[in-house]
Amino acid sequence: MRFIAKRLKLPVLAKKKRKDNTGSEGEKRAADFLKKQGYKILQKNYNCRTGEIDIIAKEGGTFVFVEVKTRREGGKELPEAALTQKKRHRLCKAAQHFMRKYKLEEPLFRFDLIGIEFNNDDEWKIHHWENVVDYQKGLVRRY
Repeated sequence: MRFIAKRLKLPVLAKKKRKDNTGSEGEKRAADFLKKQGYKILQKNYNCRTGEIDIIAKEGGTFVFVEVKTRREGGKELPEAALTQKKRHRLCKAAQHFMRKYKLEEPLFRFDLIGIEFNNDDEWKIHHWENVVDYQKGLVRRY
């Protein structure tokens, strides 16, 4: 694969880069949406060896771990359908890592999903679902 890409003088990760730009734009819009709803954004793109959390926010006294899924309108899959069991597991493990790292003992927390669809006219639709992952079930590896 690398040889073909080099022969055609195409960047090897060109397709992934475009997806990353779409994802980054979706995450930015999701963070702006949450701010307008009164959430305080604590961190974006929290990474650890067990997974990644797109946005960590706080609503009142509750920590909110947010997964953002961005898709083109009319695509094969709705954004919310992309939250697989494997992704739920990694999200829970990353949240567990975050809470241990910052020594948060028994905090109130939940997992939200923001699904974003966009079209060629640069119109963006944002859907927000609260409390979409059961933490105890999410920690169990079932995939």
